[in-house]
Amino acid sequence: TVSVLYWPDTPHCMASTRASDAPADDAVAQLQEADREVEAFIELNRNPDAVTQRDAVRTAVEEFVRRHGAQRRIALVTSGGTVAPLEKQEIRHVTNLSTGQRGAASAEWFLRHGYAVIYFHKTGCLCPFARHFQSGAFLDDVKWDPAAPDAAPTFSDVCAKAMREHRQFVVEGGLLLRVPLHTVVDYQLGMKTILETTRDTLASMEVSNARTMVYLVSAVADFYIPFNELPKDKIDSRPNDPSMTIHLKKVPKALARGLVGRLWGDGAFVTTFKLETDESRIDAKVLKHINGFDNIRLVASNLHATIRSEMKLHDTREPMNPVVIRKPESGELEEELVARVVAKHNEFVEGRW
Repeated sequence: TVSVLYWPDTPHCMASTRASDAPADDAVAQLQEADREVEAFIELNRNPDAVTQRDAVRTAVEEFVRRHGAQRRIALVTSGGTVAPLEKQEIRHVTNLSTGQRGAASAEWFLRHGYAVIYFHKTGCLCPFARHFQSGAFLDDVKWDPAAPDAAPTFSDVCAKAMREHRQFVVEGGLLLRVPLHTVVDYQLGMKTILETTRDTLASMEVSNARTMVYLVSAVADFYIPFNELPKDKIDSRPNDPSMTIHLKKVPKALARGLVGRLWGDGAFVTTFKLETDESRIDAKVLKHINGFDNIRLVASNLHATIRSEMKLHDTREPMNPVVIRKPESGELEEELVARVVAKHNEFVEGRW
């Protein structure tokens, strides 16, 4: 049994009162310059028909935060992959693959811990509660009597629980806001819009943005082709040319330059994920990640070979002394992962970080 927790007595001090976190003037100037670069990237490469639209996202997030922000903490969970199109009328693309399993499962556990969740996800990836029905496997567990075709089918315990909790948290509670994305431009635009809107809405309510959890699980593309360099139509497959050369440019980094935790989501609690394929390199990569990104609090790392069974959670105060989290025999790894992240967030909100 999981208790649903609330924090109505949390002091509503503003995040800017954390003197140790307040950036100096030169750092502010660097943040503003980085923000202008990302905004220029968005405006130059945004597809007018994109699934992520700034005004619609801003309105939905503001209404969601105003409804829940005073009584509950807000968790922004990013999930799934991102793509970099190779044509304006997209047929082909370069993609960073992710099913969204970790993000969807984690979002469910944040809901059970009392958070209101903004689920910023790749279209078509797994989603909270719906993930239990998004593969054909669940049909094997549906029981139906062909002799009584009008009788209602019965479902497995897992599916029945998912339906109950979806009604409790989503339909009746309104505690899940889904925001779709497709391209890496959608991701940058959505992150900026969601974080800024959450920050400003909480400030207008005199609620600290330290109560906001930013949980970055998405597989984000590092490279793209500028929109004005994309062909309008599908790239031809020329039978006499056995190869095709593509020139990609680097996507501006929002997290590495402090925008996520120090400007867009000023004062929020940021958790990132690091996936590697070489075990001998993972500790060095995590340390480099932590030293390079001064706006994050936790890094969850794992190997591709054990992505579903084991993970390390690194506290940036003691990065080389991680907690090892393993999938239990019955249950899922995300249950303990989110519980530990929530415990760290408690320390942060209560000023013990």
